[in-house]
Amino acid sequence: MIFIGELKEFVPARSGQKLIVKHMPGFVFLLDDVLHRRLQARFESEFALWGADETSHLIAIATFSLSPAALAVIEEMALMVVAENWVPSESAYEKVVDARCAGEYAKPEGFAL
Repeated sequence: MIFIGELKEFVPARSGQKLIVKHMPGFVFLLDDVLHRRLQARFESEFALWGADETSHLIAIATFSLSPAALAVIEEMALMVVAENWVPSESAYEKVVDARCAGEYAKPEGFAL
């Protein structure tokens, strides 16, 4: 299955991490420590931007499956930081440009393939 949503926080679990989604606070997704470490390494700048600015949002897209105990377990995930107005930003500089231009410019999307 596929999940797309705004992340609220990662919380340590007995085994791995719990992923709390902002608009689904009563439902948790589980991810193992290996995936969590891979996410921290690959999306280091996204985590830094999200942590530095309380108005930004961290958006996730993930594939997950249900365990035999009906727990949602994340298999793969990608992250993207968006500004307060939901425009993707890859740096603090881009957030400043967006704020000054008030969305009156077209930002080409970059893809890390």
